[in-house]
Amino acid sequence: MIIIEAQEKCLSFKGDTYSALDLINSLREAYSGSDMPKMLNDFVFNLEVALQYAGVLDQDFNLIEEEDTGLHEVECLKCEHVWTEVIYLKVCPKCGNDDVMQTIYLQKGEE
Repeated sequence: MIIIEAQEKCLSFKGDTYSALDLINSLREAYSGSDMPKMLNDFVFNLEVALQYAGVLDQDFNLIEEEDTGLHEVECLKCEHVWTEVIYLKVCPKCGNDDVMQTIYLQKGEE
C-alpha cells in the first residue's frame, strides 16, 4: 500500500491513495460554487502533487487511466457503491464490505 503525506501550514494528511482522492473530492464538493480558502487550495495542491509522485495522477492532475495502471472500477454488491480500486483497495469505502465474493469488477462503459 502506498502512503500519501501532505501538509500546508496547520493542515496535514497521512493515509492511503484512496483516502487522499476522497478528501480532495470532498473538499471540492464542499466548496463547489464558491472559492476555497487559499490554505485549503494549497493543501489540495500538495495532496495532488503527492498523488502524482505515487503514480496515481498524471502531470495534469487527472486520474491515470485504468489500462495504464491496472486500476479497475469495483461495485459493492451489498450497498451498490462504485469506486476505483486504487492500489489494491479491497474494501468498500462506503460500507466496509471486504468479502470479494460480494464485489464485482465493472467493464468500461458499465455502471
